[in-house]
Formats: sequence, structure tokens, C-alpha cells
Amino acid sequence: MKEYIQFIRHLLWACFFMATMGSVILYSIGYESHIWGWLWGVIIMIAYTLLLAVQSSKLMSATAENVTARTAINLIQRLILVASMAVIGIKIPSVDVITMGVAIALMQLIMFCMYWLLGNSVMSAEDNGDVNIAKLSDNNKNN
Repeated sequence: MKEYIQFIRHLLWACFFMATMGSVILYSIGYESHIWGWLWGVIIMIAYTLLLAVQSSKLMSATAENVTARTAINLIQRLILVASMAVIGIKIPSVDVITMGVAIALMQLIMFCMYWLLGNSVMSAEDNGDVNIAKLSDNNKNN
């Protein structure tokens, strides 16, 4: 769980860094009208990350039988969150839709890369004796 908390922290720092750098770049090249779309896209991804963290922490206490159903429900909840916030962004006149979409797409790419990089570093580290859901489900299949 310690590694997962570290992963969420890294994602949130990446979101804040992308919000700042994207805003600075858009301002410096004269696209000030696109900054609100950029920030709204990053806010959507921050909300997505926080919901993912809350849902994942609840999954840690779930039984192995409930994990599959809960995971599907959690996925649908996160998609609804992103879609509803995107619709709200479309309704706000100062939010540029294309910039919002670019921010969401870039943040998804960054999240995937961070997950892949941090996941490889955790997988290559020694097992510290923590029991995780994957090990529980593998043990249940063997029994």
C-alpha cells in the first residue's frame, strides 16, 4: 500500500506540474483563451486520480470474490465522473473543448507511463511480505 500511496502522490504532482507548465506555455505563445480549457482538463484528471485512490483503498479491504464486481463498478464510476465533468466543461463558455481534450489525453499518457515505470520498479523490488489481491486470487485458484 505504501507504494500505491507513493504512486498517487507522483500522479498528483504530475498533474500540478502539467497544469503549471501548460498554462505558462499557453500564455507565453499567446493562447491565453485556451488556459481555462487546459486547467479544466487537468482538474478532471485530478478528480479521476483522487477517485481512483479512494476506490483502490476500499478494494484492499474487500474479499477476493467482491474484487471483480467492485472493479467493474469503480471503472464505470470513474468514466461517469470524467464524462460529466467534460460535459460541464463544454457548457462553460471560457473553456476551450479541444484544449480540455488535449489535457485529458496527455494526462492519461503520463499516468500510463508513470504506472508502467513505477510498477516496474516495485515489481523488481523484493517482496516485503505484504499480501495483495493478486496473490489472494492466485492462492484461491490453486485450492
